[in-house]
Amino acid sequence: MQKWNEEGIPLSIVLEAIARCFEKNGETGRRRTISSLSYCRHAVKDLWNERRDLSVGAGGSLPEADPLVALRALAESLRRSSSAMAPELEGIFAEEARAIEDLGKAKSVPEIEEALISAEEKFLGRLVESLPAPERNKIERDIEKALGASGKLDEAVRKKTADANRRRLVRKRFAVPRFSLFG
Repeated sequence: MQKWNEEGIPLSIVLEAIARCFEKNGETGRRRTISSLSYCRHAVKDLWNERRDLSVGAGGSLPEADPLVALRALAESLRRSSSAMAPELEGIFAEEARAIEDLGKAKSVPEIEEALISAEEKFLGRLVESLPAPERNKIERDIEKALGASGKLDEAVRKKTADANRRRLVRKRFAVPRFSLFG
């Protein structure tokens, strides 16, 4: 533990890696007795390297150090995006910003990140629904046009591609930042 502290590995990374070790041990069916933290040393190092790699170029501290800072920044970015919106949309943006700040109660970066992915999908869906029909139809036409140029696609791939394009177009239209602790 002292070495992890000296290396600057956040406690949340250590705890998450240890939990993963115990879960993995339970899932294998072998049920090895874990009698030392050294059993988890590789898992801690691997998870720490993985998280550092995710934030390369972010220019700040890692989200594990204080996820609340990243959540507040994301919420503030949403509030700034809403300032140029119609009043009915400002309320949707403000509500989502508050919900994002509340995610800090989870304390687990993976849980927060998973909740952000889900929240982003729902939020973008609400924005699509808020669009006037002509604008919504234009987005769908643009998506179909783009998909038409890609030839014949498997139906599942076509749906995923259409959904990704819809999210991209709506994100651009409303200047919505990506919902992630990792920028």
